[in-house]
Amino acid sequence: MATTYNLPIPSSPPAWILLDFQVCIGDASHRNDSTAVEARSNGRPIEVSVWAARPPTPSRLYVHCPDLEAGEVFLQQPCIVNTEDGFVLLRLAVGCPSSSFSISSRSARIRREISDYFIYRPAGPEGPLLKRIQKPPTRFFKNYEVALLPRGDHFTLAALSTRIGNEFDLHLFKSENGSWDTEVVVLEKPQEPVPENACQPIEQHITSTVITIGGEGGTIGWVDLWRGILLCDLLTEKHNLRYVPMPPPNLENHAERIECCPKPYRSIAAIGNSLRVVELEVHGDRLPYNDPETGGPNFRFHDWTLTTYTKSKSENNSTWDWVIDCTVKASDIKIKETVRSALLRCGHFCKPQNSEAAECNLQNLYTCQPVLSLDDKGIVYLIMRFKFLHPKAWILAVDMRNNSVQAMIKIASKRSKDFLLAYCGSRISSYMNATKPGLTRSGCNQTLVVRDAQGSQLQRADVGDESTAASSLSEGSVMH
Repeated sequence: MATTYNLPIPSSPPAWILLDFQVCIGDASHRNDSTAVEARSNGRPIEVSVWAARPPTPSRLYVHCPDLEAGEVFLQQPCIVNTEDGFVLLRLAVGCPSSSFSISSRSARIRREISDYFIYRPAGPEGPLLKRIQKPPTRFFKNYEVALLPRGDHFTLAALSTRIGNEFDLHLFKSENGSWDTEVVVLEKPQEPVPENACQPIEQHITSTVITIGGEGGTIGWVDLWRGILLCDLLTEKHNLRYVPMPPPNLENHAERIECCPKPYRSIAAIGNSLRVVELEVHGDRLPYNDPETGGPNFRFHDWTLTTYTKSKSENNSTWDWVIDCTVKASDIKIKETVRSALLRCGHFCKPQNSEAAECNLQNLYTCQPVLSLDDKGIVYLIMRFKFLHPKAWILAVDMRNNSVQAMIKIASKRSKDFLLAYCGSRISSYMNATKPGLTRSGCNQTLVVRDAQGSQLQRADVGDESTAASSLSEGSVMH
């Protein structure tokens, strides 16, 4: 039987949302006033809709192909490439699998060659928009290396690929032209001193994500979350790259740790006139045997620490300086009684003998993938599990300024088992009309069906108002 969970629908558009990078395969029940329709490369229609919810409840995009040809399936799970302001760039592939093609294929080259790329807007001057765009001209960059710069009703896409030395290929797509162009750009000499303890060298830059800073120059940043940021002003006549170091990692023995993917530990966001970084430092030991329940590596976690940084550019200063905003240790975080009781019921904490006992268990849980709130309220969202590789997962909202747990929500079971689970902050909801059914649908108690890439039903979501959220940590309910 499919899992049922409550997806709280806000009565007005939230200023920002936690958007699931994985796009859900839905059906006609997902249509709302954010639904846009476009033709795929074979001329058959595809629909995209967004269902938004207030964080920490995740929001999701749904795709639906109402007129599939015989034998056609989704050849891979659709995904969000990037989102900025009111735009979303997504990628999907629909077709008839051949005997030589595997849905589980990890070949980035194959996935790009069979994929269609679409730009989606849930609202605009003429209503929702979905437009298929020309495929990128090169296979040598990945989804998380593509930047999106909104320009009113138009937009620019930008991707960076390495040539040799300090030279890069800059691939640009402008919506007015509808095509990709490529030019060579050069990395300028750093304008500010690189910290002695920074992760070096610059030549080892590996893009983890991209950020849109915007401004008069239309600044984009290709971010190596361990090392630094390659900045480029897309709206200037001449394009060059300049380098800004990231704050040095706090991780113990970071020289060894920076060889791993930084996304479980760090993220970055442009908020106002500042850059914000959050870092998660996990303190623990790897045990010499595998976990008997998960079959994977076994860890004992002693504590974890969150640190947020801000980098601002003052009017009288041409350089940027990283400043530590807040540091919070899990062992010091306060937990509200309602949240503590729910954690006890779902088995996260052992039954306390005193008021401090339950709070001491938070530091022993596996946490990863911190995401900064975009409303400047000092909230950091994390994915939390009983242990590493455990199939059950929660989203934990930590109030950095008040050193407390603000809220928690259990992730729907079928989605939580995906260890590529990832969310991003998106302001797309602020561009949606508060009266549109995509947010406040008069029939909001309808049932939504989520399917995987093969079309099999993963879960059903009985969508209701926020007030209907369960009072315990059942799937999809929020605990404040």
